Amino acid sequence: MKVFSTFFRIIWKNKMNVILYIAIFAGLSLVFGAMAGDSTKQAYEESNVSIAVIDHDQTQASEALYSYLDEIHTIEVVEDNEDAKLDAFFNMKVIGIIEIEDGFEEGLYQNDLEGKITAYNSPVGTGNTFVSMQAQEYASSLSNYITLGYDMEEAILKTQENLALEAEVGFVSKEAGKEYSQYYYYFLYLTYALVSICIFALCPVFIRFRQKNLRDRMDCAALPAGKRSGALAAGAIIFGLGLFLLIILMSIVAYHNIDGYFESIGYYTLNVLVNLLVTISIALVLSNFIENTNILSVFSNIIGLGLSFISGVFVPQEILSEGVLKVAKCFPTYWYVDVVNKIHETSGNLVLADISMGLGIQLFYAVALFALSLVATKYKKA
Repeated sequence: MKVFSTFFRIIWKNKMNVILYIAIFAGLSLVFGAMAGDSTKQAYEESNVSIAVIDHDQTQASEALYSYLDEIHTIEVVEDNEDAKLDAFFNMKVIGIIEIEDGFEEGLYQNDLEGKITAYNSPVGTGNTFVSMQAQEYASSLSNYITLGYDMEEAILKTQENLALEAEVGFVSKEAGKEYSQYYYYFLYLTYALVSICIFALCPVFIRFRQKNLRDRMDCAALPAGKRSGALAAGAIIFGLGLFLLIILMSIVAYHNIDGYFESIGYYTLNVLVNLLVTISIALVLSNFIENTNILSVFSNIIGLGLSFISGVFVPQEILSEGVLKVAKCFPTYWYVDVVNKIHETSGNLVLADISMGLGIQLFYAVALFALSLVATKYKKA
């Protein structure tokens, strides 16, 4: 009983880190859930924006750049004075202003474009940054063709042909562009929170009980080693169940009135439970190799953020390259996200067989990591 109560006293001591990551998770879920009406594909499409372009150079090259920007954006007329520019920003007439400075064409011939294009952003946004990059890209391409020996007219034609070849964003998933529900983001970002919470809550407990001086004192006590291990296991199980129930309860409170939630909550719940076993096993393994709890935040960020970015939590799997996806499949987080995506894509028509592979691979990782932890523990005792 003493071991069991100590288990939760140590967790309580680290409660602020647990609360912090629950708050981060809730914040991410709310922000991206509120944007759930936007499709993934739309979020990555190039957009036409309103800008102003002021040409101080008045040369063939500057006119070509003006024409290029006019083709891909809407150019509004803004007078070349400070008050007019501020009024255009204040009235949201434009999101940015591009000024082609004197000496622009001369700079192309000298391959020196520094200070030849000036960009001004709206005080309430940074949308002009991408437009500025497009202008710089056009000028750089033009300068390169001139350096290769093309005259100005030929260089302009070559640059237009080059930039006309727009790169296509390939979507791996057939469901790319589909709208996502609010609770989809809740369960998607949950895996990041679980990793961090389990590391900050459980690792300090396991590290403390594995310290040599404390272990030697406990070996002299009347409580057998088996019962101590059982008390620690019981503590981890109760903590995991409590965390699991809190997560599901939060989702019910937040999303119970959204269509489709109750049709899919059973599968989401199963996926969360399996992934929770994985994250607890990760904490067990990590506690065997760390002796200082002050560096847990480093490992939490590396593991939590690293797995989330490569596996499709923060960057959708459908826009990740094939090479990245092949690497991601080596990690359990990928299969958690894969199950979440399949639950979403089937819209209530899912059967357990559809996600059995993802669940099975996660269970395999949980067992493998737990076995690795046992081996590491025995090795350290030896």
